[in-house]
Amino acid sequence: MPRQTASTGIFCHISSLPGPFGCGTLGASARRFVRLLADRGIAIWQILPADALDDQDSPYMAKSAMGGNSAFVDFDDLAADGFPDVADYTGPSDRYDFDAVRAHRLHCFDQLSNWVRSAPAAASHREGMAAFRAAEADWLTDYVAFATIREVQGGTTPWWEWPDALRDRDPASVNHIMAIHRDIADRYVLEQYLFHRQWFALRTFATQHRVEIVGDVPIYVDGDSADVWANRGHFALDRVGRPAQLSGTPPDYFCADGQCWGSPVYDWETLARDDYGWWIRRLARAQRLYDRFRIDHFRALAAYWSIPAATPDPQLGAWRPGPGAALLTAAYAQIPGLQIIIEDLGAVDKQVFDLRDAFGLPSMHVVQLVGQSDIQQIHFLENHRAVGWAYLGNHDTPTTLAWLTTLSSNQRALFLDEIRKAVPTAETLDLDGLLAYTLSSRCAVAILCLQDLMRLGDEGTMNTPGTVGGNWDWRVADADQLPDAMDYMAALIARYRPALPFDAPVAEPGNQKPLADQKQHGDRQA
Repeated sequence: MPRQTASTGIFCHISSLPGPFGCGTLGASARRFVRLLADRGIAIWQILPADALDDQDSPYMAKSAMGGNSAFVDFDDLAADGFPDVADYTGPSDRYDFDAVRAHRLHCFDQLSNWVRSAPAAASHREGMAAFRAAEADWLTDYVAFATIREVQGGTTPWWEWPDALRDRDPASVNHIMAIHRDIADRYVLEQYLFHRQWFALRTFATQHRVEIVGDVPIYVDGDSADVWANRGHFALDRVGRPAQLSGTPPDYFCADGQCWGSPVYDWETLARDDYGWWIRRLARAQRLYDRFRIDHFRALAAYWSIPAATPDPQLGAWRPGPGAALLTAAYAQIPGLQIIIEDLGAVDKQVFDLRDAFGLPSMHVVQLVGQSDIQQIHFLENHRAVGWAYLGNHDTPTTLAWLTTLSSNQRALFLDEIRKAVPTAETLDLDGLLAYTLSSRCAVAILCLQDLMRLGDEGTMNTPGTVGGNWDWRVADADQLPDAMDYMAALIARYRPALPFDAPVAEPGNQKPLADQKQHGDRQA
């Protein structure tokens, strides 16, 4: 039996892909990206959350945790499918200019919605939208109502400042708004209908090319979102709906002062009484969208950092117990073939690792986070778990070339000693050696950021934790750079990616189960 190469993948958000619409889309540029991966034996494309956004730029602050980001709808694919042409995008393209893209898309979706509403040639799409609306009613109805009312209220007013009847979801008041602003509501339905058509077309294309799309589920949702407006009892809010306790982290190696994210924490006791129904629906939806998905900030399921909204200083927060195994047990019982990866970085402890290990969950080892503290030891190569996923960096770290410029002489000596485990002849600490080190991991999966393969410095940084503005906007400036980056990765894989032992095959999606259902405990292949 031939030995099997461990899986490898590339981290690149959809928005970062090249293309003519101001940000990457689900159209030709995404299909080309999949083909480039497939042609070089790269099996995984990992992305950031693709949830519905509005005036927020961060993919971790969605207006609906169930909806899709309509900025990713590809207008060229729509034209090929019989939709009318839309106005060209004329805004900046070298970075993702969120305001310019939003303005362009609002105009385009208005035009398309008017066509779908009245054109004889759009009859099949009217039928498709009606079927989509019925099939997705459990989340779509609330999202469309929320988005419509929010737009009518000015587009930036949080829902807890709406008139009382709308804030409190009085059925007659909500129905009145929806009736007199049906054109706006129809546009939001169309956006979601088109996103989902194109998303599942891309998923099918990727599956045909044997490329997995790995998604991301943020642990928290924006307080000013359809999810919180429609499910107030699930969150720690005050009497009018403002967050009473805020999410965040204590000081850690990502941010010395800690972080306050501004979103409300959950009322886990209330969620437990419904057997975590909202969370189960959310995870089931992610399982439909992705081959596998990562739960961001998994440590909050063990214990979460709760910051008083009245004094939103992360250093004034406190640890509170999360749902722990109860939520995961319910999820595995109700969602067939659930495939979860976890982000277990930052201020983690034995409680987090025990919860992770009880379910045999793949976790993250990030080479840039190697250090001497207890919670940084897990990122050394010899401490990588076979069930883990190895990364050189991720969306919350600098590009590796930028990071190298920040290292002290002692750190440089430490990392040079480390990369010699993969490249014994290495004489200097450089990007090539660190990429080789990451790919040499015994982890079942190793992921590299596209920016590192393109050898980018500060200009390629995606997000700087603890900062507002200037994040999430990186794009590939020249599509012709992508084949060279993929060839570079393919050469690294051939030289440094280890073969798996015979008793540790790469699992197919859908085979992951809690260890309670397995005969053998301990590390296992994901």
